[in-house]
Amino acid sequence: MGYTPGPWEAVRIVWPSLNESYCVESKAVKRPNTICTIYPVREQEANAYLIAAAPELNEALKELVDNLKNNEVIKSHLKYLGRMNEHILEVVLQKAIRAIAKAEGKQKEQR
Repeated sequence: MGYTPGPWEAVRIVWPSLNESYCVESKAVKRPNTICTIYPVREQEANAYLIAAAPELNEALKELVDNLKNNEVIKSHLKYLGRMNEHILEVVLQKAIRAIAKAEGKQKEQR
């Protein structure tokens, strides 16, 4: 499953019949491609910026996970720092892996 390529940008819009709202658009295409529209709620601006950052956050997280899992220098430094730090990093690494799976639609919903 792929998503609309980034970068995405949060854009403030004003509707004649409503208050202001935001939409998130892909800037990777020549014409605006709306990803979503966020209707008036108190957190709409913050939500729009968070959604707009999603592609870059996902790519950065993937790169970080790949480096933490496969970089021998990092692995050796973790062993030097001790089991406690190694355990903490493993917990955070698993959270990152679950977040990536969720972003890619690979995580099954749990209720």
